[in-house]
Amino acid sequence: MKKLGIIGGMGPLATAIYMKKVIEYTKAPTDAENIQMDIINDPTIPDRTAFILGESTDSPVERIVEIRTDLEKRGCDVIAIPCNTAFAFYNEIAAGSSVPVLNPITLTCERLVGMGVKKAGVMATRGTIKMGLFKKCLGQYGIEAIIPDEKMQSVVSSMIYNYVKAGKNIPSVDINWVREYMISMGAQKIILGCTELTEVAETDKNDIYVDTLDVLAEEAVKMCSIGG
Repeated sequence: MKKLGIIGGMGPLATAIYMKKVIEYTKAPTDAENIQMDIINDPTIPDRTAFILGESTDSPVERIVEIRTDLEKRGCDVIAIPCNTAFAFYNEIAAGSSVPVLNPITLTCERLVGMGVKKAGVMATRGTIKMGLFKKCLGQYGIEAIIPDEKMQSVVSSMIYNYVKAGKNIPSVDINWVREYMISMGAQKIILGCTELTEVAETDKNDIYVDTLDVLAEEAVKMCSIGG
């Protein structure tokens, strides 16, 4: 079994939920058969969206690379980052890495291809939306991305920052509003493209959602089981 390194703290709750998902996806009848995880949970990593939007001059890249390097030195064989906005800097983060750094953006797009999806809605941070992370990737796979208009993006951003990151439950009315908007625009699936949005799928029991945190957890389990 290979060792999984997790660059956490973006945000802390998403990191905790990700660890739980990795455990749940691992078929381990005993404690000893679970995947060994080394987690550096650093909530002081500069805000990714603020940097992308020019609201801050503090880049998160240096600290993320420091943590990645530390995890490699600790013997981690695979690196996971439960923060999709961080993948705006994927090339810089993965450069020089001696182990695979899993990319949830690509993995999610591949999952949608396997489902036969042609149009997918994207719920994500403003930083992820501005950088076109999902839109570009989906386009490469022949899938049309449905991006929220400004009004709807404000609702999604509020879910992330005013509720999940603030330790509050997302109002069901907001979830329903965004879901119906995406469906009205032709979405066959809705990507929960921010790792803080797992709560949406847990609250709204609808199979329209594809949670990137699930996809990332499943791939980590698969990668850590190879050759184990």
